[in-house]
Amino acid sequence: MTSDAEKHLVKAERLLAKGDGFYAQAADEIIAAQQADPTLSNREIGERFGRSRQWVRILVAWRTSGTSSLPTPYAGEADAINVRKTKQILREAPLEQVEQIVASLPKERQTAILAAAGGGYEKARQAENERVKNLTPAQKKEIEAAQGEITAPFHRALGPMTAQRVVNHIDQATDGVKELISNNALTKEAYTEIQEALTRFHTELDVALAMAGLEGEEIA
Repeated sequence: MTSDAEKHLVKAERLLAKGDGFYAQAADEIIAAQQADPTLSNREIGERFGRSRQWVRILVAWRTSGTSSLPTPYAGEADAINVRKTKQILREAPLEQVEQIVASLPKERQTAILAAAGGGYEKARQAENERVKNLTPAQKKEIEAAQGEITAPFHRALGPMTAQRVVNHIDQATDGVKELISNNALTKEAYTEIQEALTRFHTELDVALAMAGLEGEEIA
């Protein structure tokens, strides 16, 4: 095949992938390829597009017979062509290219593809995603409440350790302030930043007290 014929077939391939409305232009490119390389057979062209030589013959005849203003002889086959091209890419393209294509898809689509490919975890994940997506708002709220009941004891058990960690940070901060005082290094700007941090801390502490039901109580 000559290089000129190859260029015309590449154009025809792209046009066919666009849909029924581009069959006439695609046929013109196929005809141009045959003119650029008289040795190019309908069988070779058909194999290029995953079709038969009969398919090429009918398409060229349709375009050259003066009836190309009528509906395309292969109307409605654009989707089938796209499917064939997708299969060809997955089968023949370098693995890195396939991985890049899949990686560029939304996460949900990636999971669906992996599930369709037969991955056990991905199938389970996809099924769970579909189940959650079909839940009513009331069902979702019920699940969230149940999850909260399960995790609440765990978080309460961790409470003392978390509180001790907060105390340790406060002690370290206090030591830092003492160091500023001893070095006579406390500036107005530093004081302002410390004060703003204290305000944020007390705000969160008040919220914690309210959530624990301790707001307004005298704490020793």
